[in-house]
Amino acid sequence: MIRGRASMHFVRVMHVKRVVSNGKVYWYHQKTGERLPDEPNARALRVFEINAKLEEEAMPRGDAGTLSAAIRSYRSHRSFLDRADKTRLDYGRYLDWLDAEYGGTLVKNINREAVNHIQDERSGKPRTADLTIAVLSVVLKHALKYPSVYGLNENPAAGIEKLHEGEWPPWPEDLIAAALEKGNAAERKVIIAALYTAQRCDDLCRLSRFHIKKTGSRSTFVINQRKTGEQVHIPIYGPLQTLVLDEMAKDQTTVLLTKTGKPWTMNHMSHVISRLVRDCGFRGHSLHGLRKNAAERLAVNGLTVPEIQAIGGWRSPSMVQKYTKGVDKAKMAENAHAKLERGGN
Repeated sequence: MIRGRASMHFVRVMHVKRVVSNGKVYWYHQKTGERLPDEPNARALRVFEINAKLEEEAMPRGDAGTLSAAIRSYRSHRSFLDRADKTRLDYGRYLDWLDAEYGGTLVKNINREAVNHIQDERSGKPRTADLTIAVLSVVLKHALKYPSVYGLNENPAAGIEKLHEGEWPPWPEDLIAAALEKGNAAERKVIIAALYTAQRCDDLCRLSRFHIKKTGSRSTFVINQRKTGEQVHIPIYGPLQTLVLDEMAKDQTTVLLTKTGKPWTMNHMSHVISRLVRDCGFRGHSLHGLRKNAAERLAVNGLTVPEIQAIGGWRSPSMVQKYTKGVDKAKMAENAHAKLERGGN
């Protein structure tokens, strides 16, 4: 099973064999001999799938009605399988933990008090606790479809109050200015790319020359987001144009590189930017918050909600409206001021 810290994207997996041949590294599953993908997240996901299948085949079927059975059923259901690879990998960490700690518990015996106990057990890391309950809620929602098997009449994990307060906030303008001044060249490029593409950390790491599409004098990033699978079209303009078209070396494939000239990993990028934020004297801000800054800037430039969705990949217009509501109010106040001045009374 996948093991690892729930707040990180690095995952330790079991039954993986590393083989070096002619200077190249190959990965195999020890029990099945299947060759595994080279990319770490894809490799972890495939091992997770193989191990889950092996465990299911080896497990006696005397666990009907348990949380372990519900987790196994959910993992084989389309509602799980149709999720993006990264989402399934993220869910897998919490499913593994729940299975290991509470798999033998009958689902019908999981009440509100039991859910609160699980949340309390992980409360040392509030965001981890909240995500654990969120995944548990998804499993119990799945179990509700089969009342004769699990004996569940309602979802006791639904509506549990979160321990982590809200989402990552947008960066204050003085933090952006301080980070651009204090950060090294590689860090500044990450911040600029986040501000002008509105993409998540993992997609920023993936941006490459191959994602650039040119139409006449205009250039656009066209990329399928890893988390949602949504294809987004990102205009390359302003500082982003300088970063991509002017400063990229001719033999450079990946857009963003570390200070040592290597492609970023998601964990490394997130960690380095979080450290830069602290060095600038701020707390409680992450790279993800710049997605909201990007949405606000697009709104300031007059883009509509659907246009902002097409660039940032937000599926819900309400999410974009939430990010840009401050901008909308400011623009309405400005328009109202102009109308009042024209009225002359």
